[in-house]
Amino acid sequence: MLRGMRCLRGRYFKAIKGYPIEPKTVGEHVKKRRLDLGLKQKEVATHLGIHFTTLQLWERGIGDPGVKSLPGIIRFLGYVPFACDLTPGGRLSFLRRCCGMTQEEIAARIECNPETLWRWESNLTISFRKHAMAKDIFEKELKRLGIRSVVIGAINCVAAT
Repeated sequence: MLRGMRCLRGRYFKAIKGYPIEPKTVGEHVKKRRLDLGLKQKEVATHLGIHFTTLQLWERGIGDPGVKSLPGIIRFLGYVPFACDLTPGGRLSFLRRCCGMTQEEIAARIECNPETLWRWESNLTISFRKHAMAKDIFEKELKRLGIRSVVIGAINCVAAT
């Protein structure tokens, strides 16, 4: 008899303790996807290039993934697990995080001070020429990472290919 078996989409699977029905954190999104695929934490951690204890902490809500881990997480999930602020600075920060780049890295590539980039992302000041340069760099970086970015109106939608 198959009473002990779990259906990946059935009501028994959703009843697993800790199954995130409506994930709120990045860790909960990863856990939900992992459980849906029937993968072990070690398998997902290896795929993401992190230690499995790091994944355990994220799934339990202890800490958040660093910016360097986000491109792998986006590819694993097939979508971006965090919201995009629709201000110009918010979109810039969103794309930077999706690329897995720090403010210092992108500031060096567009030849500006990291503090200036922070001001742009905080919507305190903006240089449209440098802002356009940064978006071009992000588009190239996303393409290199295998993540496609589509601009719909004023919203940047990013999804894994």
